[in-house]
Order: sequence, then structure tokens, then C-alpha cells
Amino acid sequence: MADAGRPQIWVRPLDSVASRPLPGTEGGVSPFWSPDSKSVGFAAPDSGEIKKVAVAGGPTRTIAAAQVETPPDWGADGTILLLVFLDGIFRVSADGGKPTRVTSLDKSRQELNHFWPSFLPDGKHFLYLATANDSPTSKAAPSLHVAALDGSGRVPLPGIHSRTMYAAPGYLLFVEEGALLAQRFDLASLQLVGEAVPIANGVSSFRPIGSASFAVSMGSLVYLGTGDEYQMVWYDRNGTRTDTGWEKQTYGSPRISPDGQRVLVDIYDPHNGEADLWIYDLARNVPGRFTADRPSDRNGVWSPDASRILYTTERGGSPNLFTKAFDGSGEITPMVVHRGPIFGEDWSSDGRWIA
Repeated sequence: MADAGRPQIWVRPLDSVASRPLPGTEGGVSPFWSPDSKSVGFAAPDSGEIKKVAVAGGPTRTIAAAQVETPPDWGADGTILLLVFLDGIFRVSADGGKPTRVTSLDKSRQELNHFWPSFLPDGKHFLYLATANDSPTSKAAPSLHVAALDGSGRVPLPGIHSRTMYAAPGYLLFVEEGALLAQRFDLASLQLVGEAVPIANGVSSFRPIGSASFAVSMGSLVYLGTGDEYQMVWYDRNGTRTDTGWEKQTYGSPRISPDGQRVLVDIYDPHNGEADLWIYDLARNVPGRFTADRPSDRNGVWSPDASRILYTTERGGSPNLFTKAFDGSGEITPMVVHRGPIFGEDWSSDGRWIA
């Protein structure tokens, strides 16, 4: 949750509607529980560390220097597994220390990241999701693997493309196209058994990195629903509201073209969290799709003369900035390529600068 504009870790008992912030977690993200539920770990991006704090209160303590992109997993023996962006999965003791490598990216498979490490009950094996390029301009579907804690014995688990958790008495839970599924899993052979069965629909997910918003523990399951549908409306300078007449769906950030004739907006697929850019012609009040390929495309920005559109796309490595002609002609062109995700905010009126 956010407090005064900064994120902070909050806790709430399942048998109560009262929640409270954890002091010392200001700016913290990616929370994760200790096995005994007495402590919460979290990432502190400002300091580039992962930390922990007791739920009952007390000082925060640094576990390790590490910039993590997704929540780590805290094993029963005190081992914490964490992702290092574009590098692999590392381990560190909850008592503190220097992270050591567990997995390495397989460059022969064009792997980009190993996301969502999750311990199996034996504490010696874990699940993780690998993302990879399919080509220089497109990504393959994420793939699930199981490996030993020393990184050996990597085994693929076909057909699963999202973050996955083990649930007693012997299931793997995962999300596909917005549906939460359960499939039998043999802990002895580390193999899937039978067919997956649906548990719930409308579960929030983001396929490019396999994120899936659910958690399970001791028979209790919680999940986050898909994105809200919005109705786009106009307000004039006097505050008078006018409906656009556009379809009610999950819109992102709208951008009015410099000449005021069109609106550029990202629209999200509720089944997988991916987005495409659409352009609404205001004279005719009809939409037209600007992007239609598999990579998720979002956060569009008009060039000052409205001849090009700058946007973030998932193609290749990290989500970076590309441009394409407004009329759809020509190739998509890289504008800013960086190890981490990049999003465009604005394009200066003289055409020289991008924020």
C-alpha cells in the first residue's frame, strides 16, 4: 500500500478487516513471509538491499545487498532464494550474508531471466520460471522448471507458463489465460500427473514475465481479480461530463494527439494482462488498432508532429522504448535500449528530447 505517495508494507489478519503498516518498511516492495510467519522480508530499492522486520515490531535488519525484481522465497531452513535481474537465481541466509549463485541463464535458449523461485516441501528443490527470446524481436512463452537447491538437475515442466506454487496434499497451482488451475505433482519423481483442473476464473496475471496474483498456505487461497473495466469520459474546462460512447474495458493511459483529433490509449487483455495500443479517431468516434503483435505494447506517446508514436514494448530483452510511424508504414525502430524497463513520459515540442 502507499502512504503519502511512498509504498509501505501493511499486514492484515484474515479474520479481521483492520490492517496496519509495518514501521520501518517505508519505500519497501516485494514482501515475503518467513516460514514461521513471525517476520516479513522485503526489498528496499532506495538502498539496493533486501531486509526483514518482525511482525510484532522492532528494527528492520539488512539481509543482503541485492536489487530484486520479484518477491524472494524464504525456505524452512532459513535459505532465501532471490532473482537477480538478467542474471539468474541466487541464495542467501536469512541471517545475512552475500548471495551466491544457484542458476545461470541458458544462453543457447536465449534465456533472459529466471523469475518466481518457490520452494517445494522437501526444502531441497524449487520451482522457477524462465523467460527467453523466441527471436531478436519477440519473446517465447515463459517456461516452468524444477531444480535442486544447488542448481543441478534442472527439469522442465511443460505446459505451465506462469508463477507456480505447491499446495498440499500434492498440487501445483498456476494461471493460464486468467484461469487459476491445479495439477497433480509427484514429489518423488518431480513430474506432473494427469490434467489440470480449474479452481477460479478472472485471476490477474501478466504473461510476459509469468506473474500471477495468488497465494496459498495451509489450505487457504487468495487471489487478485483481473483489472477493472473503465468508462472513458470527457470533461470540458467547466467540468461538464460527456460520455465518449467507447466500450467499457481495461484502459491504460490516454494521450490526445497534438492536433486534438485523435486519442492514443493502451487496452489490456483481462485474460493475460498484455496490452495493445489503439487510436480513437475523434471525428468519427471509432477505434483502430495500432499494434497487434504478440509482445505487450503500452504507454504510447505522440511525436510533436504526430507522425510517429513512441511506446514501450516487450520485444527482445527488457521492456524498452521503440517508435513506429503513425500510419503503420516502415519498421518498428528502437529508441532507447536498456537493461531495465524503460517507459516514455513525454516528447518535447521541439522533437529533441524524450522524458
